[in-house]
Amino acid sequence: MAEIPEALKRAIDAAVDTVHEHCDSVQVIVTTYNAEQGETETYAKGAGNWWARRGSAQAWLRMDESRDLAGAIAEKREE
Repeated sequence: MAEIPEALKRAIDAAVDTVHEHCDSVQVIVTTYNAEQGETETYAKGAGNWWARRGSAQAWLRMDESRDLAGAIAEKREE
């Protein structure tokens, strides 16, 4: 199993704490891929309002999906 190194987890935790000093909420999600094992490991750390973190992540996903769809539509129109 691929694992996020402890030093990286500590760095992410510290970064979340630093950013949270200036923001109501923060959520960081990282992944690392181990090609030898063919596995991806995820680490997430957040602080502040859980509902705001969740809502922000959902809004980002919807926006990203909308951009992908708009790009696909634009490519289709160009054909």
